[in-house]
Formats: sequence, C-alpha cells, structure tokens
Amino acid sequence: MQKAVLAHWLDALEDWPLDQVRGALIAWQMDNPNRRPNPGHIVQMLKKRRGEQYAQKLAALPKPAEAQPVVTEEARQRNLEVVSQLFPTIAKRMPEVKE
Repeated sequence: MQKAVLAHWLDALEDWPLDQVRGALIAWQMDNPNRRPNPGHIVQMLKKRRGEQYAQKLAALPKPAEAQPVVTEEARQRNLEVVSQLFPTIAKRMPEVKE
C-alpha cells in the first residue's frame, strides 16, 4: 500500500522541480498543521504560485504606447483626391471619417 501511495505522489509531482515541491509542502504544513496533504493539494498550490509569478512578470512589462494612426490625415486627403480623380462615383459614396 505504501508503495502505491508513493507511486501516486511521484506520478502527480514528476513534472515539478524538487525545490518548488518542497516549498509547497512546507507552505501546506504551515497553513494546515493538523491535516495531511494529498498530491492534488500540492499541485494546486504549485499552479497557483506559478500563475502569481506569471502575473507579476506581466505587470512588470512596460505598457505599450498608444497606437499611432496608420494613415495620417494629410495622406488620407491625398488618397481621397486621387480616388476622386480616378473614380468620381466611388468617392461620392465613401463615408465621411469622424474622429
């Protein structure tokens, strides 16, 4: 029975680094001194900690600058003039740009 329980623990935690597993076990013991953990408890703690670390990394990244217009107003006017000359009926049907 003891070998089966140990195999279950090893299967559940094999993808996690040993130092992280030790840290989670210690944290579990501090938070729940009167209860024994099962592998699911430890994996849940490991995933939560990984998510928190990922969120901290994302928060530390610089915020992207505001997007600049792809086409400036002057370029848009020039394009509209060219289209109006080449295709006068299409230019009349183009909607006005409201900013």
